[in-house]
Amino acid sequence: MKISLEIFPPKKAEAQVKLLEAVRALPAETLLAVSTGLGKAYAPTDFIEQLIKTHKNIMLNIAGSRTEPEEVMKQLQHYKTLGINKLLILRGDQRQEGPRPEKAFGFAAELVTTVKQTFSNDFYISVAGYPEDLSDLHYLKHKVDCGADQIITQYFFDAAVYPSFVTRCRDAGIQVPIIPGVMPLHDIETIGALANRQGVSVPDKTKEQYATKPEKFLDDHIKQLRDYGAPAVHVFTMNQLNLTVLMSQV
Repeated sequence: MKISLEIFPPKKAEAQVKLLEAVRALPAETLLAVSTGLGKAYAPTDFIEQLIKTHKNIMLNIAGSRTEPEEVMKQLQHYKTLGINKLLILRGDQRQEGPRPEKAFGFAAELVTTVKQTFSNDFYISVAGYPEDLSDLHYLKHKVDCGADQIITQYFFDAAVYPSFVTRCRDAGIQVPIIPGVMPLHDIETIGALANRQGVSVPDKTKEQYATKPEKFLDDHIKQLRDYGAPAVHVFTMNQLNLTVLMSQV
């Protein structure tokens, strides 16, 4: 089963070195999704370029809500010259400190459209979907109509959410591949608090499984998603999971 691993560049040099070591141990075919930090106070360009040299199969996460369009396109052109051809386009967090640039992209669909107009099909574009948010489907369809090639979902803990979401998408005319997002259970209380803020439910059976066999949750969850027809999975690693151990479990 294909897998992508989402990481974020650490701020501390020591943590960056450890993460690069873990990345070097990954199979070449593993897709690594990395936040660029565009529009944020911390945009670790040098570290991202180190990652690109270390692991060739990279997808960059781009959020346009905090950045001028010209800067986004400039950065994408630069990353294109480095061999990047996959993007995960997001709207970005609207709650960050500081004023929002006047010309910044208000919605992910706007950024998808601009990337397609500027680069044609040079980038394979993924966008985010929210399986437990019934109000999201209209916006998701719009992002696909603007040129998105694939959907990567928010993580969820009940595997049965996936086929239901796929059915709703197909009924709405969305035909692109849909990749489920998964979150390893590092700490059930921490994950529960994070999920609550992001509108993700944590079923009682998930809590029970974590209490008895936490190490089996990810393995069982991915197997269930595979049985439901998922073509791949996208793992939100939170930089807290040994990536090589994760790969041995899938």
